[in-house]
Amino acid sequence: MGIISTTEDGTARFGTNLQTANSVHNLQTNEYFTTIQAAIDASNTTDGQTIEVSAGLYNEEVIVNKSLSIYGQGWQNTTINPSGSPHVIYVTANWVNISGFTVTGTYSTPIDSGIWLESVQNCRIENNELTGDWAGVYLVSSCSNSINNNRLLYNDFFGNGEGIRLEYASNNNTVSNNLIMYCAQFGVILLESNDNTIYNNSIIGHTWFGMGLLNNCIGNSIFHNQLMNNAGQAKDDGTNNWDNGYPSGGNYWGDYSGVDNKSGPNQDLSSSDGIGDSNYSISGGFNVDRYPLMQPISPIEGILPHSPIHINSNADFNIAHNVTSGNGTKGNPWIIENLNLSGFVVGSCFYIGNTTEYFKIRNCSFHDASGLSAWWETGYPSGSGRGLVLYNVQNGIIENNYIYSNEFDGSIAYLSSNIHYYNNSFFNNIDRCIDINTSNNCTVEGNTMAYSFVGIGSAQSYFITFVNNSISHYTYGIYPWVSYFFSVNNNKIENGDTGVCLEGCTNSSNMIRDNTISGNSYGVYLSYSSNIFVNNNAIRDNTMTGIAITGFMSNDQNTIVNNSISDNYNGISIGYSYSNEIINNTIVNSTNYGVTIQQSDSNLLYHNNFINNIIQAHNEGSNAWDNGYPSGGNYWSDYIGMDVYSGGMQNIPGADGIGDTPYNITQWSGQDRFPLMTPWGTDITQPNSTVRPPSQYWYRTTILSTYANVTDPESPIANVSLFFHFSADNSSWSNWTLFGIDDLAPWNWSFNFSSGPGYYEFYSVAVDNAGNVEAAPSAADASCAFDPFAPTVVDTSASSATTGDTFYVRASITEAFALAQVQVMYWYGSGSSVIGAMHPGTNNQYELALDIPANDTESLYYQITAVDEAANFNSTLTRSITVSDNDSPIARAGSDQTVNASVQMQFNGSGSVDNVGIANYTWNFTYNGSEVLLYGEMPNYTFWAPGNYTAYLNVSDAVGLWAVDDLTVAVVLMAPPVNNTNNTNNNTNNTQNQTNQTSNFLNDYWWAIAVVALIVVAVAIGVFMLRRKPKAVEASKEEPEDKKEE
Repeated sequence: MGIISTTEDGTARFGTNLQTANSVHNLQTNEYFTTIQAAIDASNTTDGQTIEVSAGLYNEEVIVNKSLSIYGQGWQNTTINPSGSPHVIYVTANWVNISGFTVTGTYSTPIDSGIWLESVQNCRIENNELTGDWAGVYLVSSCSNSINNNRLLYNDFFGNGEGIRLEYASNNNTVSNNLIMYCAQFGVILLESNDNTIYNNSIIGHTWFGMGLLNNCIGNSIFHNQLMNNAGQAKDDGTNNWDNGYPSGGNYWGDYSGVDNKSGPNQDLSSSDGIGDSNYSISGGFNVDRYPLMQPISPIEGILPHSPIHINSNADFNIAHNVTSGNGTKGNPWIIENLNLSGFVVGSCFYIGNTTEYFKIRNCSFHDASGLSAWWETGYPSGSGRGLVLYNVQNGIIENNYIYSNEFDGSIAYLSSNIHYYNNSFFNNIDRCIDINTSNNCTVEGNTMAYSFVGIGSAQSYFITFVNNSISHYTYGIYPWVSYFFSVNNNKIENGDTGVCLEGCTNSSNMIRDNTISGNSYGVYLSYSSNIFVNNNAIRDNTMTGIAITGFMSNDQNTIVNNSISDNYNGISIGYSYSNEIINNTIVNSTNYGVTIQQSDSNLLYHNNFINNIIQAHNEGSNAWDNGYPSGGNYWSDYIGMDVYSGGMQNIPGADGIGDTPYNITQWSGQDRFPLMTPWGTDITQPNSTVRPPSQYWYRTTILSTYANVTDPESPIANVSLFFHFSADNSSWSNWTLFGIDDLAPWNWSFNFSSGPGYYEFYSVAVDNAGNVEAAPSAADASCAFDPFAPTVVDTSASSATTGDTFYVRASITEAFALAQVQVMYWYGSGSSVIGAMHPGTNNQYELALDIPANDTESLYYQITAVDEAANFNSTLTRSITVSDNDSPIARAGSDQTVNASVQMQFNGSGSVDNVGIANYTWNFTYNGSEVLLYGEMPNYTFWAPGNYTAYLNVSDAVGLWAVDDLTVAVVLMAPPVNNTNNTNNNTNNTQNQTNQTSNFLNDYWWAIAVVALIVVAVAIGVFMLRRKPKAVEASKEEPEDKKEE
């Protein structure tokens, strides 16, 4: 059920379709609002910005006093409908763009205009539908504006109305590509306005003139328009141009009677050219269209005139029949598009018969089919007077076409299946806009229909869906006859005789639901029909009855539930019908009866709200007006009983929400035994919503998908708002701010951390369709934090290390919010890496102590990485630390030694140690007055002279650290062999040992012996020579004597 409210005069109103709080978004400031006007008035909203309006209904007048672009989500989805305002949208600023809305008035208050532009320039009004206003678009003293691609339909206030009006020097405007139909007096009217360009408009069905240029307008250009079925096509008392020259041409006039046998600028050359040979005279003065078009300009821009097409088999889906693409499969249907077909004289515009392949007809215009005849005369629908005929076909899509001014049906689908009519416009077709006849599995969706005997009819058809259509000005809006398994839902059906009429339909799967049916004689009429389910409709302002059930004892077991039935003559009328259930409806402000039952029995009525009807109910027959105790009966706004008692007999003390005395129904003995004290379905329970905690607390990305869980035990949820507040320090918080409103489940938002880095908390507020608003919670539902910045890391470590010491890796870490960890990855030389955690100190300082190995000088490598809670991280470059050796070696020369002279000995420094290894061993001592240097760990040396010698061992490591140790070498002469004559038992073993020792001595020191021997020989020779020399001298002195003797 909906909610009950009161108007300003205190009368009760009921509405099932409560306006929801919609979402209006300023794209530049990123602010969200619940109304369009609030978005415009906001202080941060300035010229040049864009307001995006989400789909929904906006009950407000909009005043645009800033240079803004305001875009809805398409006229099918976004509606502005104020109450009691002179204009829907009132523009007083230059450079305003308005697009994507349905702009409409109300049923009770005249609206001067849908969009009013006053003293403005350079505004664009495009892609809107304007309906139900006195004037669709109204320009006053406004210049250089564009009105383009709009639909202006049924702007008719008690026979007065206009599509587009320009007056008081509204000059240099452009009006183009608009569909202007049935706007009462004028389609387009100009008053005292000059130099405007009006082209490519379709202006149809006005009671005075399609176009009027009055009060001496001059210099206006009017061409390529289509003016049809207007009482007068045009009137002009000024001086204006009604064509675009030759060969472009002028306008199409539905009543032009000329011929096309000539061509050329003077229409004096042979052959036709699509332009009438004679002028078309404009009433009111001396203006003419010199080049009237012979074919109408289609309401769909860019489509081509074509003669009628006849396809009668799958084989005819070819280029000769204007098939442009496809192969006839479901995924790739045959395409027929962009054609303008007139059936004048020939009977029908387009005929398709006896096909099974998939096809699509789109963006075409079918009109002026003539030749009235019934299909049963020939056994099949011949097509006479029909725009589009589908006979014995399957798998067709009819999409985005204009079908109008045909003498019989706009389209018929006969003996056909799987046909989908989608988003077509049907106007002024004499019998039916669409006739589904002996067909099944068809859908009629999103079409606009007006001015026909029947909007949509079905006969002996099954599984038919009528959804989201707009139907007006008809005798029957939707008329299923002997049809089954159909659904009539979400249609807008208004301003006809009977909105929905069912005749001979008997199936529990037939449903009429969620429709708006208003301004008729009868809203819903069930005739000879049973098991029909009528629910959740808004049925109002019908002059006879909102819902009528009659059929002389053949209407039974229908269910009428959850409807809003208001401002009708009779709310519900039941006649000669039985066993119907009337439950959960609200029947308000009927000018005669809320419910009247005549000659009918066994009907059950309970949990209905009867409010302010002249006569609440009338009963003729045996019917039940309550559901027993404790369920109760109905709510009666004029019930005066008390609620003091409870129980089935209402005799137990204590109230129970049920009146203590019955409510009597007028006529016969009808009685509600348990009248309700408050309206049924009055929902006063607040919904409950909770923002779902984010999956983590810290975020570094700028978009957070935020969700809310929402429950309401009684009413659907209308919308949910997300609120947030912000703190930079998690201590001082901003005020709570509305982030956005979601009016469609699932309830979610893309939160953008608009206040910057810091801490955020959230809660949500839900509103249900009964208008109950959830109270804001005392504490936030959820929280998170946003940090997009990485911490800064400054390495403050020393530049070198020494073996065996502790090296401290140190860093200064700066983080705006929360630091998660600081770690060091380190390794020595080419070794494996190790990760260690740095420990915090004071003033953002961190350190990690590393024990440098005592026996290794390989370089230390490390890298510091800091990570915050949002997973932002920063790392230093890998750093190399040189490890120096700081430990001197220990020299160990060994124990003192006693050796024999001339026997080689060995020094042994192997006991020396160093942490990284000894690089050099140097031995030195003095022997025979000279310093002897030996190198190596274990060098050999032979002492020849006995004595005590001190030898020093100097060891050094790779970095030059050294140490010294010494030992004493005692050199002694070898003892002579012992000859013990007294020992007769000379031990042969000792002899042998001596021999071995001698042999070993000779082997080890043969070179020394050789040197000594050479020295001895040399000395001997020297002595010999010295001794011999004197004798030689003496001999030389005596030689003369010898010679003398000779």
